[in-house]
Amino acid sequence: MTDLGKGDSVYMRSSSRPLLVGERLGRGGQGVVFGTEMNGRQLAIKWYPPSPSPSFDTVMRASITRLVEIGRPRSPAFIWPIEMVSSPGRSGFGYVMPRLEQRFITCMQMISRSESPSFDIKIRIGLNLVDAFASCRRIRPSRWCQPTSPPAP
Repeated sequence: MTDLGKGDSVYMRSSSRPLLVGERLGRGGQGVVFGTEMNGRQLAIKWYPPSPSPSFDTVMRASITRLVEIGRPRSPAFIWPIEMVSSPGRSGFGYVMPRLEQRFITCMQMISRSESPSFDIKIRIGLNLVDAFASCRRIRPSRWCQPTSPPAP
């Protein structure tokens, strides 16, 4: 069994206490996000069912484990993995992370609105993005936070 659903349990490496899987919050190309709660704090679980490529799963799990180990950047702009989770009897893997606050919307939601953000808001978004990604340089967790090399002539 690989699918995870509401009412199932996952376990963090650092605790023997289960986290109860709540409502599905979203689904992407690689995994599913569920709500959960721990000590009154609203969190989310990102769950990756096995992909067709076991080597991809191995690399993905190792990359996320590394992000957990090094900790989040100084910028609060990232929804960073807190701890890896597993679920007995399931071959997938996942992690627990802070839950996106209700006051935020996704980029796709912003783009699809009929009214575009003001110029000032666009500038603020750009500056916040630069600051957030600059904070990644401190830890260099993966290729996503490193500058790319210029193309060869």
